[in-house]
Amino acid sequence: MITDSRLNEYGFRIMSDGGDVSDFNKNPIMLYCHFRAYRGTKDEVMPLGIVTNVHRDGDQWLGDLSFDGVDDFCKDIEAKWDAGTLRMVSAGIKPIEWSDDPALMVAGQTGPSVTKWKLKEVSVADIGANMGSVALYDNSDKIIDLKDGVPLNLSEIFETKNPSSMNKEQLVQLRKELGLPETATYEECIAEIKLRGSNNEVVQLRKQVNDKDAEIAQLKKDAQAVKIVAMVDEAIREGRIPAGLKDNYVKLAEKDFDEVKKTLDAMPKHTPISEQLVDAEKENAEEHAKLIKMKWDELDKAEKLTELKSKYPEVYKEKFKEKFGKEPA
Repeated sequence: MITDSRLNEYGFRIMSDGGDVSDFNKNPIMLYCHFRAYRGTKDEVMPLGIVTNVHRDGDQWLGDLSFDGVDDFCKDIEAKWDAGTLRMVSAGIKPIEWSDDPALMVAGQTGPSVTKWKLKEVSVADIGANMGSVALYDNSDKIIDLKDGVPLNLSEIFETKNPSSMNKEQLVQLRKELGLPETATYEECIAEIKLRGSNNEVVQLRKQVNDKDAEIAQLKKDAQAVKIVAMVDEAIREGRIPAGLKDNYVKLAEKDFDEVKKTLDAMPKHTPISEQLVDAEKENAEEHAKLIKMKWDELDKAEKLTELKSKYPEVYKEKFKEKFGKEPA
């Protein structure tokens, strides 16, 4: 990535939609850390190659690096690039128009938003102002000295009126809207806007945090309610408590879940009469099926004939006739 519109560490932004690369494409030079060979000394760094396919993709300006490999320094830089040691590029940009419009500013921005610019060169960089690193050129094509914490005043550097600056009438209106005295300067108005915007942002963030905390608390409460009802319903199914006491135990559990759970777990289970009858019928059916499958001799050996005659007399008659060829007396 060559550049984008994120805030850099110098406090200003380069707006992506204001880029002009037409001149650059005619001479797409690639430098190292914005150094140019113009002093005529042996230690000067020559260009590394060119940058092709320069284009915009959303908020980003992208391009392909092409190292020429003519000298050892270039070969070393290319090798470090391929190895991943060097992985940043920095855009050498000449500002054309800029604005202090608060609508273009983001949190933490102290400098202008460059709304129109021309790409002069692209440099491989070791450490940049951010992932969208940038260097600025003045009208003499010299690098502007950017310093951390020092506000950037492009109007002073270029000695021209900012094309996007407010006129006198707009400044008067801005003072009125901000409630500032007539002597307030444009810079003081901007500072007041930033201060209010910063305070408002803090308030909004706090509100978002509080809303999220309330949402999480409600989710926890809902989950606990489901857990309580499930616990009490299970106790009813197991015969630990009668169904009529469900609401009472739910309310108690809402106050002290662990204590109610401990109490319910200590109560003995009671299988309902209806379930006991079902279990008995199931057991009898299984026993009946087992006896039907057995032969007379198997029943006799297992001492089941008396039980068969008592519980299932009809089956006993069938087994007797099958064994002796006649009805039992």
